[in-house]
Amino acid sequence: MKRFLRYTLMLLGACVAFTACDDNDSYEAASKPTGAQVFFSSELPTAYEINPEESSIVVTVNRANTAGELTVPVTATTESTKYTFPESVTFADGEATAQYVITYDPAAIEYGNYETVALNLNSDTTPYGNSTYSFTIGVTDWTEWAKWNDAGTATYIYALYWSGDDPDLPFYYRKNVIKEGIYQFRIDNWGYGVSLVFDYDENTGRVTCARQYTGVEDASGYGPMYVADYTSYYVYRGYTPGADFDPQYGTFDKEEGIIAIPMNYNVSAGSFGTEMEYIYIGGYVRADASCAVSYVGKLTAADESTSLVANVTLGADVTSARVALVAGDVTQEVLDQVLSGEYANMVEVTESGEVKFSAADLADGKYTFLVVSYLGDEARETATASFKYEAVASAWTSLGMAQFTEDAMGPLYMAEGDDINDYVVTYEVEVQENAETPGMYRLVNPYGAAYPLNRDGDYDTSRDYYFEINATDPDGVWFEAQDMGVDWGDGNFIIYSMAAYYMEKYDFEQVKANGYCGTLKDGVITFPVKGILCALGEDGWYYGNQTGNFKIVLPTASESVKAAQKIQKDGKKHMVRRAMRQQTVHPTPLLTNGLSSNFISRFVK
Repeated sequence: MKRFLRYTLMLLGACVAFTACDDNDSYEAASKPTGAQVFFSSELPTAYEINPEESSIVVTVNRANTAGELTVPVTATTESTKYTFPESVTFADGEATAQYVITYDPAAIEYGNYETVALNLNSDTTPYGNSTYSFTIGVTDWTEWAKWNDAGTATYIYALYWSGDDPDLPFYYRKNVIKEGIYQFRIDNWGYGVSLVFDYDENTGRVTCARQYTGVEDASGYGPMYVADYTSYYVYRGYTPGADFDPQYGTFDKEEGIIAIPMNYNVSAGSFGTEMEYIYIGGYVRADASCAVSYVGKLTAADESTSLVANVTLGADVTSARVALVAGDVTQEVLDQVLSGEYANMVEVTESGEVKFSAADLADGKYTFLVVSYLGDEARETATASFKYEAVASAWTSLGMAQFTEDAMGPLYMAEGDDINDYVVTYEVEVQENAETPGMYRLVNPYGAAYPLNRDGDYDTSRDYYFEINATDPDGVWFEAQDMGVDWGDGNFIIYSMAAYYMEKYDFEQVKANGYCGTLKDGVITFPVKGILCALGEDGWYYGNQTGNFKIVLPTASESVKAAQKIQKDGKKHMVRRAMRQQTVHPTPLLTNGLSSNFISRFVK
């Protein structure tokens, strides 16, 4: 109100100034409107929904001058022949409103077909009101939205742009009254507070999601972000299912109340990729047949033999699970072999824990751990974890002592009010280089006795633990997920480069171009700020290298570079053993314009 008053005073001042310039200027007031002043209210609806059990709808017409009975001509402009429009509307004496009644034959109305209508008042109108009123009229082929069951909620499980469970979201459905077996589902407060609608065809069993806005206005600098199921997205992009790509659709397990759908997150410039996401409808009693798997890393034994380690987590009701190591992606053929028990590189487990596969004779490339959970003899759910493996010869040569600045595990145990730099320490660790692969380095027991923040009993002394780093491309340094053999009470510490995380889905050059790799320059290996991930047992990923000081100074670096590092040899800190429990990391997917890879449904029954 103050702003309006200020501008009004300014305008008055301007009028006074102009008036002062010419005493002969005169002001003529606008003439007042006369007549009945008939108009359409600006608050009328823009659409009318037909009731199939009735035969008319009413449009209200207004007038300002209520004296006398008045009939006003009305012209209806429309291509529809299903409705009858009167040629006039009549006001009773003293009445400010009149009812313009449009009639129709309910049997002639087509469901889902909306007609556009424009009504025009031909006389006694006013310049201060609407003399034309445009709207649509028709009847939907859907029932009203209703709760699926008494619970009326669902849990959405994100897997790509966001991660984790989003519980107690309002969940509705509606049915098409014309087409048999066609439904829609709706989840409210999804993503950034939007309503997400899914289509379900009971005849084919397919669940799809047309491209819809997520509520994210600027995704990684690319503008508004949208979501769609895998097939709908690539059809939107102009690809043809079956000709350009193999379509993938969602499924609905009505017995369990679970919807599984391959969801693609995208912007105008391209796609962030596709992952299976799930909707658990509330009100169902389900056996816990869940399973999960993660790649822990390589395990090198005293005899230099290497194993690849998977961490498998099974639901409370799982009786057994099959765990397989697959070269490349999991295909339907591989899944069928695992289900039949014929797949060669597979083991069966009955409880959660680590599962080891020999890396002998494995070629370089992408691999995937596949887990299938069972309730008795029934296969129920699947989980996968992909990673990149590089076979490295066992011949290692010691280069001497490297200066290692640790900025990953320590800061996770920072007490409130502490200085994070007190938990970033520099110390000496033996470093080796592979004799057959120059640029492949490994630190020997970097989180063992040499780590200044350790206490007695914090680390495993039964064998050596190696921290392998691939610096064969000095501008593209990365390392796989690796268990460092240290546990401060929250599970073994695992370290993982952000570059390797992205290399599970994208090629090396794309990851490098996006700035997620480290570098080797002048004998010093560094990584981007928050370019390292770390985990404590199964607690999820946290950011490492938060200060940007994580580095390895090789013995080949110049003496001036070495002298700049402050070595902490003693004075171990007595720290509060309480992890900071920051928000679990889920790195933003990279943008890609290509088609996504094969998908495997989590539910196999």
